[in-house]
Amino acid sequence: MNEFQQLLELATEASATTNTKKYWLVRTDDGANYNTFSERSFVALNLQNFPIGFVNAARQIENPRERLSVLKNSLMQLHQQQPNLLSYDSTDSSYSSNMGRLASQISSISLEMNRGDIVLIPSQGASVLKIGRIVDVDLATDVAITRHFSFARKVEWIKEISKRRLEANLYKALGAHQAICDISKYASVIERNYTSYFVIDDEYHYVLTVNAETVSAYELTALVQNVLKTVNEISYDFNLGIDAKDIKISINVNSPGKMDFISTGKKVILTMAVAAALAGGTLTYEHLEVKTDGLFGSLVDAVNRWKNAEQKRRQNQELFDLYKTSLNVKSVEDWNAMLDEAEEHSED
Repeated sequence: MNEFQQLLELATEASATTNTKKYWLVRTDDGANYNTFSERSFVALNLQNFPIGFVNAARQIENPRERLSVLKNSLMQLHQQQPNLLSYDSTDSSYSSNMGRLASQISSISLEMNRGDIVLIPSQGASVLKIGRIVDVDLATDVAITRHFSFARKVEWIKEISKRRLEANLYKALGAHQAICDISKYASVIERNYTSYFVIDDEYHYVLTVNAETVSAYELTALVQNVLKTVNEISYDFNLGIDAKDIKISINVNSPGKMDFISTGKKVILTMAVAAALAGGTLTYEHLEVKTDGLFGSLVDAVNRWKNAEQKRRQNQELFDLYKTSLNVKSVEDWNAMLDEAEEHSED
C-alpha cells in the first residue's frame, strides 16, 4: 500500500459514520412556542399538567401497533377518570381517532425519539426553520420545563435557516399537520441544508452550494468534470481503484442551488479533498478536519503535492477556480455563514 492509499484509507475510516438517526418535525403551535423552544433548548407537545406514568406500561412492547393500542387505551382511561384533562368529547364520532392521534404523538416523543435524532421546528408561517439534535435519552425532567410541558425533550440547536434558503422538497415536509411527524424520508434534503458531508443509508454525500444569480450550464458542467477527471487521474497515478463513473451527482440548478456528490466513503472523501485542493484553500471543512484528527487536511495536502507536480495540473486548478468564482461555489457551512451575516446586517 503506497502512502497516498494509506492516507485515504485512514481519512475514510476516521470520517466513517453510521446514520441510524431519525428526523422529526415538531410543530410550535403556529409559532407561539417557537421562541420558547429556541431559547430554552427543548421541543415538546403542547400538553400541561398531564400524567406521564402510563407511558411506562408501553415501553417494553416492541410491536408498534400493540404499543399504540396500549397508549390509546391508557389515555381513554385517564380521560374517563379526569374529564377535564383533555378537550375531547367522548361522545363525538371522532373521539377514537383523536385519542389514537394523541397516542401516536406521545409515543413519538416519549418512546421513538432517540438521542442524536434531528428535529426541525418552524416559526409562525414557517418563515424560519430551526434544526437541532436531541441530546437526552428520555423525557425531560427539568421542573422549569415540565411545569408547562409534560412531554418534552432537550435539544442542542444546530442552525436556524430562513425560508428563502430552503429547498423546494423540504416544503413538502413542512406541510405535515401533526404535532410531531417523522420526516426521515427527507433526510438528505435536511442534512444538506446545514452540512457539506453526511451519510444516509450507507451512501456518503458531499455537497457544494452554487450561488450565482445566473447559472451557466457550461461552467457548471466543466467544474464537475474538472473535479471528477482529477479524481480519476489521482486514482490512476496512485492505483486507488476508484472510477469517477461510480460517483452519482444530484444538481439543483436553482439559485442558490446545490451539487450533491454521492458514492461510497472513499470515493466521496477523495472528491472532497480534490475540490478543496483545486479551490486553493477557499473551501474549508472544519467539522471533518476535527473528526479525522487532521487526516483530511493531510489528504488535501497530498492532493496539492500531486497537483503541483505538473503544469497541466496547475491549469486544472486555474480552470476550477475560474468556474468556482463565476458560479460562486461555496461549502454549505460557508454559504450559511455568509447569509447569516447578510441577514444580520439587513436587520440593523
